[in-house]
Amino acid sequence: MVFRPRLLLIALVSWLTLLGSAQAAPMDIEAFHTNVHIATDTSFTVTEDIDVLFHEPRHGIFRDIPIDYTDRVGSPYRMYVSLESVTDAEGTPLPYVEERSGVFLRLRIGDGDTYVTGQKSYRIRYHVERAFTMQTTSNGASVVEFPWNVTGAWPATISQATATIHLPAAVAKDRVQSTCFTGYTGAKEKNCVITASGSSLQFSTTKSLWPSQELTYAIQIPAQYLDLPGFSQQLLWFLRDNYMVLYAMILGISIFVIWWIYGREFPASSVMPQWDLPQDIRFFDSVMLMRETVGARNIPAAIIDLATRGFLTIDMVRPKSFIFRKTRKDEALQPAEKLLLDGLFAKKDMVTSSDLRNSFYVHLSAISQAAAKRVVDQRWFYRDPASITAISVIAGVFLCGLGVMISLGTEQGWGLFSNLFVSLLWFIFSLHMPKKTRAGRRLEADIYGLREYILRAEQLRLSVKSAPKPSRQEFDRLLPYAMLFGLEARWIEQFSDLLQEPASWMEGSYRSFSSSSFIQSLATFESTSASTLSSVPASSSSSSSSSSSYSSSGGSSFSSGGSSGGGFGGGGGGSW
Repeated sequence: MVFRPRLLLIALVSWLTLLGSAQAAPMDIEAFHTNVHIATDTSFTVTEDIDVLFHEPRHGIFRDIPIDYTDRVGSPYRMYVSLESVTDAEGTPLPYVEERSGVFLRLRIGDGDTYVTGQKSYRIRYHVERAFTMQTTSNGASVVEFPWNVTGAWPATISQATATIHLPAAVAKDRVQSTCFTGYTGAKEKNCVITASGSSLQFSTTKSLWPSQELTYAIQIPAQYLDLPGFSQQLLWFLRDNYMVLYAMILGISIFVIWWIYGREFPASSVMPQWDLPQDIRFFDSVMLMRETVGARNIPAAIIDLATRGFLTIDMVRPKSFIFRKTRKDEALQPAEKLLLDGLFAKKDMVTSSDLRNSFYVHLSAISQAAAKRVVDQRWFYRDPASITAISVIAGVFLCGLGVMISLGTEQGWGLFSNLFVSLLWFIFSLHMPKKTRAGRRLEADIYGLREYILRAEQLRLSVKSAPKPSRQEFDRLLPYAMLFGLEARWIEQFSDLLQEPASWMEGSYRSFSSSSFIQSLATFESTSASTLSSVPASSSSSSSSSSSYSSSGGSSFSSGGSSGGGFGGGGGGSW
């Protein structure tokens, strides 16, 4: 054998360093004894007797008990701990402070004005709920598993660690499975023994635990011996773990209640075919009663409505170019109609499509507001639909955004999902918040009745004697409404026999006019004018390039998944 003095020197220095570190530790634990009394409702009481030897003056110890975990799918899972007492071995109360430190419940035991040295005993008693998992054995039986980290990781040597488990009286000891592990977190060492006495099991280490080494046990009790938590208790636990889900539920219920009181429409009136509307109903009124807002897509039909009533003419110069000519004063127009006409012509009597591009869009908001004001003034709506929708959306974005931000801060996956779902729900309900009066609902039914007539005019003329006879005047009068309903092609086809000449209000270079050419011209005008009148000038822009939870997977400790430091409990402690 070759003697290597250099390697021997390195080994000696390493051993002395470790020895010096151990002697420099401010404390050691001579004994860590735990008594656990399991109740039939799966809760249990833990009594820890910790005998400490202080090598230097310290105020006392702190004990960290983890209470926040994540389950096998990554959702938050809380173990509930209720502290009962902190005393010495004789039962004399000791001063302590209970506080949260990340995922831990921290007990800081001792007096900040007093130092202790030498031997000192601490007894900590607390009650635990929800520190179990449900497992299925190889033969299909359901068992309740209690995996418990007895000591946790301490920066001190633990000379002896034991855990005595007192089973419920009804449990047959021979039906209980047990195992234990020692070592650093994740280790599968079994430097421990299990002894049974009466209705108790004791787990004891067979060698000292070095700093940060732990003792962990697990027992399995057949489910029939225990009163498992019911659905209501599990739901309560779930909501306490994911309280943002409760926030989302309350928010969702509030949304529904608000809609039920303020947004739910009166029952709809029966829809019967109508070939006319009340005289005071104009095109923009129909748009508001159907769509609750006037948008750029409605402007082409509104222009044709004004044209059929003699206020302007439309000259289709080229397929995507047109000229408007004002032909009549606007004294008889409603405010929204007057704003439309003024927006088109200003102080001119003729404008081209190029004149309106990138300029007319500024009038759209005023037109929509005027149309909304009229339906409120006429008591067809309780309030301005656009304002109600905007307020609802803004409130929903704020409240749900607040919930999402809080959920992200608390790592509550279910809370985040729930708040995103409620955000979508709020958005849907906000679109239905504007509420019509009873008179508004009746007019809405009349408008849908007009749609039925436009859809089935030819059939109704044959079956209903009072139905109007086809005429060019009737065609022109209802063409804007056919465009509103998306039925203009069908409306034109039903009047094909009368459409031999272009309308007086629409000019163009037609080689041969027909209903099909009129459909094409109308479609071109509708798409081109909607794009032109809503176009916005391009603008220049510049560009330039917590503590995490303990894991509680829910796997069984009686398979390859068991290890030291696993399960519930643990944490550890130190001196201060």
